[in-house]
Amino acid sequence: MRDIINKKIAKVIIGFGILLLLALIVNGYPIYQFYKNEIIFTGPNDGISQMLPFQMYIFEQYTSGNFFYSTDFGLGGDFYSDLAYYYSTSVIFMLNIIGVSLINIIHPLNTGDIKFWAENAIYISVFKSMLIIGFTYLYFRIIKMGHLTSVLGGLLFASSSLYYRFTTHWSFFSDVFIWLPILLIAIELFFRKKQYWPIILIVALSLINNFYFGYYQAITGIFYFVIRIFYKQKDDLKISKKDYMKFICSTILGFGISLFAFFYSARSFINNERPKYNVDVGLFNPFNVHANIFYDNYLIVILFVAIQAIFTISLYKYRFYKMFSIVTITLMLLSVTSLPDIFFNGFSAPQKRWHYLLAFFSSGLIVQYVQYFKEIKIKTYIISLIPTLVILIIGWMVANYFTVWLLMFPIISGIGYLILITNKEKLRNGLYIALIISIGILSILVAYVNTDKQIYHDDHRKRASLYYLNSSVYDSGLQKYYINEMNRNKKDEERIGWRVLSQDNSPLYQGYKGMSIYSSIFDKQWVDFYYRKMKVNLPHESVSRYTLFQDRSNIYSLFSTKYFMKKSYDQGHPTNFEKIKADGKYDIYENKMQLPAVKVTHKYYDDEKLNTPIDREHAMIDGAITDKGTEKINESKNMLNHAEITYKNIAKKNGKYEFMPHNEIKIHLNNDIKSNENYYLSMYINRKSVESNFKVFVNDYQNLRLFESSKYRTHENNLLYNTKPDKNGDIIVRVTPGVYKFKLQELHKEDYEYLKSGIKQYPKNQYTYNETKNDIQIRLKEHKSGKAIVNIPYKKGLTAEVDGVKRKVERVNYVMTGIDVKSNEHHIVLKYFPPYFKIIVSISIISLILSIVFCTKLGGKLKSFINK
Repeated sequence: MRDIINKKIAKVIIGFGILLLLALIVNGYPIYQFYKNEIIFTGPNDGISQMLPFQMYIFEQYTSGNFFYSTDFGLGGDFYSDLAYYYSTSVIFMLNIIGVSLINIIHPLNTGDIKFWAENAIYISVFKSMLIIGFTYLYFRIIKMGHLTSVLGGLLFASSSLYYRFTTHWSFFSDVFIWLPILLIAIELFFRKKQYWPIILIVALSLINNFYFGYYQAITGIFYFVIRIFYKQKDDLKISKKDYMKFICSTILGFGISLFAFFYSARSFINNERPKYNVDVGLFNPFNVHANIFYDNYLIVILFVAIQAIFTISLYKYRFYKMFSIVTITLMLLSVTSLPDIFFNGFSAPQKRWHYLLAFFSSGLIVQYVQYFKEIKIKTYIISLIPTLVILIIGWMVANYFTVWLLMFPIISGIGYLILITNKEKLRNGLYIALIISIGILSILVAYVNTDKQIYHDDHRKRASLYYLNSSVYDSGLQKYYINEMNRNKKDEERIGWRVLSQDNSPLYQGYKGMSIYSSIFDKQWVDFYYRKMKVNLPHESVSRYTLFQDRSNIYSLFSTKYFMKKSYDQGHPTNFEKIKADGKYDIYENKMQLPAVKVTHKYYDDEKLNTPIDREHAMIDGAITDKGTEKINESKNMLNHAEITYKNIAKKNGKYEFMPHNEIKIHLNNDIKSNENYYLSMYINRKSVESNFKVFVNDYQNLRLFESSKYRTHENNLLYNTKPDKNGDIIVRVTPGVYKFKLQELHKEDYEYLKSGIKQYPKNQYTYNETKNDIQIRLKEHKSGKAIVNIPYKKGLTAEVDGVKRKVERVNYVMTGIDVKSNEHHIVLKYFPPYFKIIVSISIISLILSIVFCTKLGGKLKSFINK
């Protein structure tokens, strides 16, 4: 008995060792680049701008006991829901958190440093590669492939070029490489053993881990399930209608278990707002030098062995071989069209994220090919080499460069030829092992070459490095020093206006309460607030970002911004902010007209009666904007008709304006100009004639607008620019040459009289504010009855107690939180739980219990009931 146990333990250890070794080989190139050249396994754009900051932020929130809502997530919000697309519900990242936390107990880790998470990416990739290889191996074993060929299949899939691309740029994408083989294993176990628990498990895990790729899993699962109905195997059990019903019940139970995560991630997706992608997408993808999926494709390179397998017709007698071949051919053909790109992205803008299926099925085809290789006849083998060689030569000629893995073609072909002509069993078996090893080497070489050429290019080496992460363009020591100083001198509720260049997530990794976020998903109330109500014009147009307030002093004050920091060479700063520090690199300003984070008001303005952003700013300063209000604002006058406007190098044709080189619109203001006055210039501008970005210059302010078909275009063409006239009293507008629909709309002066009045009405010392990880405690001093306005984001799920009594929470000022209070009430406690949380979690728990019952002996009666 002991010997049996020891053998099993030894088997597990050996298996683990093999998986670890193969995973290290798969990740050998990024490991070498990291430890030799300090190049990180994370991309220079979304990788270091989103993936690393989100991982660091979620880890800090979860390990400190905060799981849902935070006021330092951008301008605040439900990070549990909004980051579910990334990591907040990721099973793999949860395991990562547990692992890091356990190690942290034994050996303290610097998890508050973004460089830790850059290095962490290497270890997580090795761990994921082990899972990918292991589960892919199990799948091929279940469909009766040999041990060696199954190991080869796991290596081929794990070393697919797309795995490196996913892991580099959006590491959560590559999780799907784990869930795909588990899904197929679950379906196989249903057809072969009528097991239901694997289906429950994989449905739950897929939907918990990531709702977006849960959609991919659903498509793939249905696709494979239908195929398996027609491609029956000898060892398949007879499946009845009742079995199919049980299968459906299993998927429903898995879905029920996932609801505590899936419901909120799907809800955040629905609650997000992106413009419809109305661009006419052609049927076929552009054919260029990188279109060849067999040689130089930026997404995936199919091994030439798969081509040989496709042309080995004699092996189509094996049903699984035929299935893998047909699916591989179909996916290859689909790779040249944009239809699957649209289909897999929910019929939205085309995205090339489904090619991991091609990686898997082409790897599976190679596994089948190697498994039955000894049965191939010499003539058939030689014929299969001809189209393979032709495709490789064409790929070489089109790409115009030689790649080292081409040398594997004569080696693999030669080994294959020797296997087929030799009669000596020992030699044949040795050559067979050599064939498997050489195909594995080919896969690794292709992956390394593709990664080096297509991913680790010059920009990656320059920006995705430890040096870059320590620099002033990302996270320097001097920046941290100033942030720590500002944090020490401000209150919990006060914010800092700063971001590192275009790093809108710098508040998340530099540890301050800022006002910017870069994410594919965030609450659409911010889109409405920024683009429509306030018309805050971001320097770089993007649907995935909101950042700062274009030097609009009123809005900065409304969100209790105490400090504003910028690079010394950057132009502009919010009016009413006074410079308190300048070292030649950074300037720091302090807000001298800061509004409180909490105020009690009885002045209510009706949103429908406020027509301009400047009037809305004044209404929020003076009182609060609600759905119904009786107060009247002194409307700001449109001064455009009183200004002298001249056009230079601009021609009007057919209702459109042609802006020629050196164009200029000069708006001259005749009234007395004061240094502390700002002007809000509104215009309509839309360029459709040329597919290129363009810029709008308003005095010193540069605004980059995206080309018409860009997936990140806001499609907001009514723009507002906050500016100050130059010394001559002029506002100068210049535009990138081109033909536009254009119109100057309004011009309003801001003299900050409302802001001065607001500060007198609502002093900062009329409350205390204390924010913990689970609630916000506010104590009001003497006040009249009215509505307490707290400048934290309103979210459905926020609850309030006023002096221990529950009180309704409502949305005010478009994005802020309002609670009715009486004059004798002083203590407000705000808490947040995702809406319907108790009900949703209860459904998940009940589904889990039912699943356990369904899949155990206790479920016998339940199964009998279903059978009836």
